Parts: sequence; C-alpha cells; structure tokens
Amino acid sequence: VGGIGALAVLPRMLEQGRYGFLYTTVLLLVVSPLEVWLLTRPGSRRWYGTVNPDEARARHSGQWMTGTVAWAVVGGLLQTAAAMGWI
Repeated sequence: VGGIGALAVLPRMLEQGRYGFLYTTVLLLVVSPLEVWLLTRPGSRRWYGTVNPDEARARHSGQWMTGTVAWAVVGGLLQTAAAMGWI
C-alpha cells in the first residue's frame, strides 16, 4: 500500500533530483510483493510444513546466516541513504 502512495510522490522527487526515492519505491512495489508471492507458493508451504527443525537449523546457519545478515545491513544502509536524500 505504501508503494502505491509512493508512486504519487515519485515524479516530484525525481524532478528535485532525489533519485534515492526510486530505490524505496522499487522495494515497496517489487521486492516486498515478490517475497510474499514466493513464500505463498506450494513448494514453500510444503517445505515449512515438513522440514525437520534440525535440518532447517543446519541449512540456515553459518555462511547462509552471515550472507543474509550482510545483505540486510547493505539494504538497510541503502534505504537509510535514500531516505536521507544522500543518493
């Protein structure tokens, strides 16, 4: 819903040279709905319903966790920079 509202503001922000707002809008309109869509696919539901907790823990620790945290930090920093008008 926030992405739809951001579309109304986006042209004005781009005219002002605040291109970072485009990043925020893409996150709201593309990335977030895509994540929801992927998580609601039958394969995802089936995996969450049948996975053994020990198997899930083994799969989602170590390098996977480090990579996920790194991407989260980078994404958060980009979002902050966009919101502050730095990019």
